[in-house]
Amino acid sequence: MASFLRSGGIYVGAAAMNAIIPFLALPPLVRTLGPEEFGKVGVYLALINIATVVAGLSVHGIISVVHFRDGAHAVPAYVRGALRTVALTGFPLLLGCLLFAPLLERLTGLAAGWVWTIALVACAQFIVSLSMAIFQAREQPLRYATLQVGVTAGWAALSILLVCSAGMDWVGRALGQLIATMVVALGALYLLHREGMLSASTGTAPLSALLRFGLPLVPHSIAGAIMAGADRLLLSSIGTTEMAGQYFAAFQISAVITVGAAAINQAWVPWIYRRLASPSRESAVEIVRATFALNAALLLAALVLALAAPWIIKLVAGEHYAEAVPVLRWLAPAAAFSGMYYFVTNYLFYTGKTGVLSTITFFTAALQVGLLLVCVPRWGISGAGFSTLAAAMVYWMATWFAAHQVSPMPWMNAFRKGPSA
Repeated sequence: MASFLRSGGIYVGAAAMNAIIPFLALPPLVRTLGPEEFGKVGVYLALINIATVVAGLSVHGIISVVHFRDGAHAVPAYVRGALRTVALTGFPLLLGCLLFAPLLERLTGLAAGWVWTIALVACAQFIVSLSMAIFQAREQPLRYATLQVGVTAGWAALSILLVCSAGMDWVGRALGQLIATMVVALGALYLLHREGMLSASTGTAPLSALLRFGLPLVPHSIAGAIMAGADRLLLSSIGTTEMAGQYFAAFQISAVITVGAAAINQAWVPWIYRRLASPSRESAVEIVRATFALNAALLLAALVLALAAPWIIKLVAGEHYAEAVPVLRWLAPAAAFSGMYYFVTNYLFYTGKTGVLSTITFFTAALQVGLLLVCVPRWGISGAGFSTLAAAMVYWMATWFAAHQVSPMPWMNAFRKGPSA
């Protein structure tokens, strides 16, 4: 528990910076760009999330499993295999962006000449995520935090410089994201090289082994990206880019909760994997009690954010974003349930039941898109907020049920006294 608290402190500290930096960058960006241009930023980032699934096929997720299952010596071969995977997937992704650029411009308003940068950011982000997975498994939270905060601080500083000082529109925010992610990716490759992770003497994991892990995750990852970005994409196509901008402002504020939960999960993964590898009644009770405590903290944070929505929107975004207030009240609890999902999905990753997770994510994404198509035309951005909350609740509940099926835990009696506890 002591090591969990130490590493957790670093992860939470990095998460705090990762949440505070975008929060501080939000006021100058939203006020300078306005709802319409900021809506294009939201659409651009949503497309990056979808492209990131294709770039590398999410095979970096196998690193923690290999580290704890096979030992640290087996990791370098999988690192080289993962880099080969992103190289093989990156080119067709770039080609697809070039081919569909005119269509995306008509649907979203993004300039066709900038759509190709989505592929570059996605590939660079995969390299960063791969490196972060390695440092997380090796319990090197400082390096993990450096990469995580480096990307955020980089795009924030560059975006403010390009948008607020140089007078660029949404492209300034996109260019900031591109430069920051690529620079940090190059730095990450240098660290991996220095650690001997890229040495040819370590061999390369068979592509088939990586694909067996990654391919079942593709529907899950694509559906997850759709869940994260369908609201903005449909708002910009069914409604207006300005509606997407109002929504994205509220989404960025609510993301403080999700970012914090994701950071805690970085310390949680090695802690829970170690206990699942040596199961006992005591460790199971410890895990369940910690899970309930984290869930309660997330729900409390959502309540505070929802109650303070009018004040926060006015302070951060200004009077032009008044329509974002009711949306934030939907998105705050949605962010809490998204964070709670992190703490139960680890059981499915540990047991290798990624196909189950893909099924859950696919049907939840379909539910969310269906709700958006019905609710957005009727209730606008509030309908989008409701759809996101409903999908987040279903996603968490279904994943929790599936996790209990593959790895039963004492969810109902962890707080009972006596031998059964």
